[in-house]
Amino acid sequence: MVLEDGRKSRRLKEVHRREYQSVFGLFELWRAVYGSREGQKIVHVPLDERLQLPQGKNSYLLQDWDQGLTVEMPYATASPTVARILGFNQSVHTLECNQREMATAVGDFWKDRPTPRAEHEGEVVVCTGDGKGVPMRGATKVLKGLEPPSTGGMRPGTKKMALVGAVYTVDPFICKP
Repeated sequence: MVLEDGRKSRRLKEVHRREYQSVFGLFELWRAVYGSREGQKIVHVPLDERLQLPQGKNSYLLQDWDQGLTVEMPYATASPTVARILGFNQSVHTLECNQREMATAVGDFWKDRPTPRAEHEGEVVVCTGDGKGVPMRGATKVLKGLEPPSTGGMRPGTKKMALVGAVYTVDPFICKP
């Protein structure tokens, strides 16, 4: 088989297992794969492509539900919430990785958005931003007695900054007495 980029690959002798986690539970899928040889990177999986499976283990619906919860609450709270509803556990690490993976699609999403027509834009361009320092605590060090708990202000370098920004247009609004 010749791939789109011109590389040659062959169907490997053994079928390969893939785990697929949906809202209904874990499903094992055995399918033919293509690559240079066993033990090397798999370069093409026609069944995954035909079924439009996500790159990761979790279904698109599960990713959507996870994302909806994790934007509203901490990962450590979202994980038991999903477990209570669906009956299976996801680690905090899995939730974090899924969010990071989904964030990579943002650039392509914005590239595909049409440019607004000029007549729909306002006269004034507004650029705004906000930041919030979030204290990073060494919980494991405190629990093990390696570091005393904080008794006052934060030391320099112990916060991470969360930033959000927006750019939009508006028409002028003139206030009259």
